[in-house]
Amino acid sequence: AADIYGRKPLFLIGLTLYIAVVVALYFNRSLPLLYTLMFLGGVSETGRYYVAYVYCVEMMPKSVQDATGIYIFLVFGFAMTYIGLQFWYLTKDVYLNNWIALFVGLASWLTVLFWLPESPRFFYGHKKFDKAREVILKMARVNGTMSLFDPNFVFEEEIGGQSYRQ
Repeated sequence: AADIYGRKPLFLIGLTLYIAVVVALYFNRSLPLLYTLMFLGGVSETGRYYVAYVYCVEMMPKSVQDATGIYIFLVFGFAMTYIGLQFWYLTKDVYLNNWIALFVGLASWLTVLFWLPESPRFFYGHKKFDKAREVILKMARVNGTMSLFDPNFVFEEEIGGQSYRQ
């Protein structure tokens, strides 16, 4: 679906579902509802984690995409380890992690909604070259590398080529 509708909308949908689950978990006192919420949390995993992974990696230059993917998985692994150690040694308060998840989820949602553009590779793959170019130039401005780009650059495929160089 992310290849059809874009990375950003699916990430936001997954994150919205996750935030709703986190809020509902805070107030939940029912085991059957807990099972339902955990199921919905798993459903949200596709949008908020796997689509986000692709979204993030696609924003990186090809030369660092592998390293970026590894770092994402390392951070996830460290977070899971921290949660386990926290429950083992620091506190058994599940609501602490609930508040952290809510804060990080809302911060991510707002950042993506108002600041992060759609993946330029998504636009390129759908032959929306002007939008892809706009996103790449925005990324260059934010990264302070605008001097490396001709603002009027053209993708090879726009002029009959079969690929583009990054």
